[in-house]
Amino acid sequence: TKRYKLVLRQQDADGDTYLEGRVNVTLAGRQSGELRRLALREVSSEQDEDAIRLRFKYFQNVEGEIVVPTGSCLKKLKSAQSQRRRSRKESTKNSSGANDPAIVVR
Repeated sequence: TKRYKLVLRQQDADGDTYLEGRVNVTLAGRQSGELRRLALREVSSEQDEDAIRLRFKYFQNVEGEIVVPTGSCLKKLKSAQSQRRRSRKESTKNSSGANDPAIVVR
């Protein structure tokens, strides 16, 4: 069992804009010598959906425990998100894709 913590933040937070959306997290590595990708929900009992729900102004922490399968060596964490920005004035901006700079995963 290993602990994980993701800190997701708006790159250009202005204090008036909420970011709402979802992020999918995938772990990549080797299991029994073969390349393998695992969704976070496959290795973490805290995550019961494919995507983690987001709603924050500046940042959001996502943390928990993962159980690394026997014979596995995890090397990378990948994320893909879809989001919508909403200001206090209720204007929205829709975007999606892993290359969108609105969310930074560290």
